[in-house]
Amino acid sequence: MQFCTGEVPLSAFRKLQLLRGFPHSNRRATSSARMFFPAAERNKRAILDVLTSRLDKSKPLSVLEAASGTGQHIACFAEHFQKADWQPSEVDPRCLDAIQKNVASVANIRPPILLDCSKPVSEWNTPLSHYDVIVNSNMVHISPFRVCEGFMRGSGQLLRPGGLLLIYGPFAFNGVLQPDSNIQFHRTLVNSNPEWGIRDV
Repeated sequence: MQFCTGEVPLSAFRKLQLLRGFPHSNRRATSSARMFFPAAERNKRAILDVLTSRLDKSKPLSVLEAASGTGQHIACFAEHFQKADWQPSEVDPRCLDAIQKNVASVANIRPPILLDCSKPVSEWNTPLSHYDVIVNSNMVHISPFRVCEGFMRGSGQLLRPGGLLLIYGPFAFNGVLQPDSNIQFHRTLVNSNPEWGIRDV
């Protein structure tokens, strides 16, 4: 497992609220217009750099992305790893249309599936029984801890031996959370939902 850390601006958090229908969300965000997050554009290259350093782009890898959001990340990754078979997913059915619009031009991306990481892996309904790589960005801090536990447990069962689990987002390490912006972000998350928060690893 590899963590790719970064700061998540509050503006990105608000947009995630809009997309996923969290409390106080604006339902207009679920219209047929193509959803596009500048924050996803900014951090997709940093995540791609980690993938590039760990994966062989000449191999036909199977990759599952949990919590694909708008699909901007997976569209970027799949264009770079064109021999890989990419599977996007989301817990909110309203996100599937947004993903489909953003990945429509990329041939090696499968149709998105509904996936609730808090459920047993037998209920994930993934097309493949095992994956070489599982990727997740900006989910574990805006989900109840049972979702994190389910995601880790399910990933352990779905990954092939020697497979890679890549998680991107803000984390505390050994109880230390930095920088100050992430401390503020953590407080905002907990105030919005006591079950959310930046996780300590």
